[in-house]
Formats: sequence, structure tokens, C-alpha cells
Amino acid sequence: MIKCDVSNRIVSADLKKGKYVYLICRDPKNPDNKLFIKEEKIIDQIKEVFKSLEVPEDLFKVLQQHLIDSAKTEREFHSLQIGRLEKENSKTQTMLNELLDMRLSKSITQDEYDRKATELREKQNQINAELKIHNDADEKFAVTLTSLISLASKAYEIFESSKIEENRQLIAFMVLNLRINGEKLLFDLKQPFNLMTNLQSHQMWRGS
Repeated sequence: MIKCDVSNRIVSADLKKGKYVYLICRDPKNPDNKLFIKEEKIIDQIKEVFKSLEVPEDLFKVLQQHLIDSAKTEREFHSLQIGRLEKENSKTQTMLNELLDMRLSKSITQDEYDRKATELREKQNQINAELKIHNDADEKFAVTLTSLISLASKAYEIFESSKIEENRQLIAFMVLNLRINGEKLLFDLKQPFNLMTNLQSHQMWRGS
């Protein structure tokens, strides 16, 4: 979920001593060097993001309507992605079938067949994994949506008490462009959550 702000690559993780997780990115002072950052340092900063949110009770209805509209957009997005992935999967299967025909006609060697077939099957596995994510997304999104509507002002408490997968959903729903630069977390809050951070006045929500 997090990119390195220096290399723009997805941050990888390393488990030390069976229990300590370190995120691996590039040192902003020396991009040639890898930087190992304790995962808990980044999680603590994510918690601070949720602590900073303020959702006055009288804004719940406005927030609720916004989230309903967002849910519709989310479903449309997943539907488009599923269609795209199914076409890609079908195309990959056709390529596998054609490859087998080439092997049976002995127009390619066994080694050539094995190498290309392995690449195509790996691609299919990736496509199927993405399909599962998008197919499951509506249900997961609805659970997150309900939680945020009823406990929108308690995002920090939700994060503290939830399991890893639920927290991933919460972060993905509320936060954009997660990056780390050195040990600093960089991010953008999605609408309307970007308007709730340390909110001093909520007249804008009422349109006044």
C-alpha cells in the first residue's frame, strides 16, 4: 500500500527474528542506499492521521450521502476492472492454447514451450488474484462504509481495535498516495475526509 517517495516503487518488507517487520525503501539523503524502517514507526504516524480527524455529529447525514455516492462509484470501478481482467484472462488462455498447438506440431522446442507457458500461467495467476480482489471488494467496501458512517468520528479507535485486513480497508478507503520519505509518512486524505482534519468550522458542509 506504500510507495517509496524516492524511487516511486512499492515498499517491500522484511521480517527479522520472526516478529520485527521492517519496511525497505531508499535513503532520501543517498538514494543508492537502502533504508530499513520499523513498521511500527509508520503505523504510529497512520494512527496520528486518524487521531486528527474530527467529525461533528451534525455532519453525519452529509457524510452518509457522500459515502453512498462513493460506494456507487466504487462498484462501477470494480465492474470495469473485472471486465478488463476477464478479457485479459481469456486472451492469455488463448495464447496458452496456441502455444500448446505449436508444441504439438513441434514448431517450438520443449524448453521454449515450458518457458513461455510458465510466464503465461504466472500472468494468469496474477489476473485471477486481481479478479478475486475486485469480486470481493463490494462486500468489503460495504462493511467499511457501515463502520465509517456509524463511527466516523472514531477512526482511531477503529484502527486500534481492528485486524490487519480491516485496517487495510480503512486506510485504502480514507487515504491516497501513501509514501514514505526516510522515516516520514506522506499521504493525501480522500474527500470528504480531507475536510475533517482538525476541522475548526464546518459551515462549508452546510453550504453556508
